[in-house]
Amino acid sequence: MHNFSGTVCLLVLGQPFRSGIGLDDDNPCNRSSYDPQREATTSIVEAIANPISRKGHNVEVFMTYPSGCALATDLISWFRPYKTHHTPVVSNNIQQGWQGAYRLLSEKGSSCDYVLQLRHDVHMDVSFDMWNFDPNKIQFERECVDCAIMMGNQPGGSCTCGQPAIEIRKRAPASCKETCTADHLLWFPRQYKALMTLLVVHRDVCCHSLIRHVHRRTGYSHYGFMFPENCADDMTIPLVVCDETSAYRPSRIRSRKLRTRLRVAD
Repeated sequence: MHNFSGTVCLLVLGQPFRSGIGLDDDNPCNRSSYDPQREATTSIVEAIANPISRKGHNVEVFMTYPSGCALATDLISWFRPYKTHHTPVVSNNIQQGWQGAYRLLSEKGSSCDYVLQLRHDVHMDVSFDMWNFDPNKIQFERECVDCAIMMGNQPGGSCTCGQPAIEIRKRAPASCKETCTADHLLWFPRQYKALMTLLVVHRDVCCHSLIRHVHRRTGYSHYGFMFPENCADDMTIPLVVCDETSAYRPSRIRSRKLRTRLRVAD
């Protein structure tokens, strides 16, 4: 467990009760996803909130859900016994969803000494006790690099960015011009809350490209990465949520458990 003190606020956003695999085959608040969502939410409580609480830290939950979601009451109840602030959001895209969550955090989160952002659709397999990062910096989940696939290069890790823009990564190959990050997880201490709110709410920044805007304002010394770029294949950090296949999207939970059994057997 990391050395820090104070209140940790879990900022949980995105699409609960999600279906499909993304793009057009994807909808939130699906009753058919009830059990997978309960399992995913329970994993946040058991793997994240409870270990933090057991160390004597106060834990509060800030969560959003799609406006009109008939299953929201159950979703909120699954975060008990933790104090939960919640609000519905009307969003046509991911950016608006982030903005709704950060507005809630700005309005109700004066007690937050640290913020850990998570997504409703991700199942947490590894206890927070096992994570190892500097809690006094902004911590992105892990670094990803968009390389020129046409030239035969492979993308960094198992996630990619959009079109090449600027090079942040000190050790980036010449063909890798843009750094982005996986967006399942994000950590930041109180002193960066105003910056993150500015970027998300007022500058329309979110998701994989957030790191570029943070970098321009802080430089290398103010941020880091929770997990290594290749953690999807690194057994020294077993079963860490790394790639998009870790999102439960309900049909994936069984395949993920099967993959876990296979990896343990190997």
